[in-house]
Amino acid sequence: MPIRYQPPSHSPTTLRTLLGATTAAARDGERASRVLSELLATTYSAERVLLLGSGTQALTLAISSSRKQGDPDRPIGLPAYSCYDLATAAVGAGAAVRFYDLDPLSLTPEPDSVSKVLSDGVSALVAGNLFGFPLDWAELRRLCQGHGVPLIEDAAQAMGSSFQGKPGGSFGDMTILSFGRGKGWAGCGGGALLLRGAAAEPIGHSGAGELSYGSPSIRPLASSLAQWLLGRPALFGLPASVPGLKIGETLYRHPSPVTLMGRFPAALAAKTQPLAVKEAGIRRVNAQKWADLLKGKDGDLLASPLRPIEEKSAGYLRFPALLSKEVDDPTGTGAWKRAGVNRVYPLALPDLPPLAGWKSDPPAPYPGAERLAQRLITLPTHSFLKDTDFSRAIRLLSRS
Repeated sequence: MPIRYQPPSHSPTTLRTLLGATTAAARDGERASRVLSELLATTYSAERVLLLGSGTQALTLAISSSRKQGDPDRPIGLPAYSCYDLATAAVGAGAAVRFYDLDPLSLTPEPDSVSKVLSDGVSALVAGNLFGFPLDWAELRRLCQGHGVPLIEDAAQAMGSSFQGKPGGSFGDMTILSFGRGKGWAGCGGGALLLRGAAAEPIGHSGAGELSYGSPSIRPLASSLAQWLLGRPALFGLPASVPGLKIGETLYRHPSPVTLMGRFPAALAAKTQPLAVKEAGIRRVNAQKWADLLKGKDGDLLASPLRPIEEKSAGYLRFPALLSKEVDDPTGTGAWKRAGVNRVYPLALPDLPPLAGWKSDPPAPYPGAERLAQRLITLPTHSFLKDTDFSRAIRLLSRS
């Protein structure tokens, strides 16, 4: 086992917050959920909040709701490159899918591609802050409103990001939050669906009443303790070296039933919110270091940094960069992964086999998404980084 193995991302927690969450959930679980709901409603200007079993379940419910409110035969609009959980949610909601392309240099929706998807007809448009990169939410809302289509904001990776002074998570008719491992905000699972305007009523009165809690378990607490203990570089090599855990691998997960968020994850998410905000500030500082290092050796490295549309507004859950050519750890030793250099989503969503029967549009080129799938890597930005970690990764990315 390597002595130091960098986790690709980090959701901060402490033993104190874990014990506090355990106590809060045991004493008054309903109050723990209410505290988190009120925190999210205030922070993200939401009219209604549903706490659910995961961010993917929240997106599944949002897609299902948009289909019930509009034409159920219309497909859902998805980015052609994103987290595979978007595909899981679409399949779970039984929705056909139509894709739009991304700008591979800023991770923003390609305007002409979005306009075409909206003109062709969708029940809703899903857009998200990949790695905490901000989007032009004002323009996306304008486009969606012009076609009478709700905007679903996937803010699962948005912690620490903002746009025009508002935090990422504040912009969709429906917004998805995630407190899963690696999302920057520790809740050890769980997610939230935030509702605004007309989108709030149907789910608020019917959908929530049909949901139930998943099977009670000590698993969230055990997982949180393991994450707190093993999620640091000195020990992360232990779980990362177990093949069955598939840590660091990008996987398609089959849909699961939509359930309510457990009391312990809700209590933990409420207590770790200040830690998540502080961690986001550290990530921005480390992201600037990566940007300076990659710019300073322009032409001598295999990768160049991506640029958010508003640099100071990015949350930098990870630092994305584009390889100059398609290559996967030329050392052949796994050194990239140990340094936290990761190929995140190696397939564009239209190429995912589980979506083969759900695509509503004929095969089309998505050059931005394809370039990202072939060449995107991410570098860690979390608070565990030391100067030697920066140097190590830069050496690995050297052309020499």
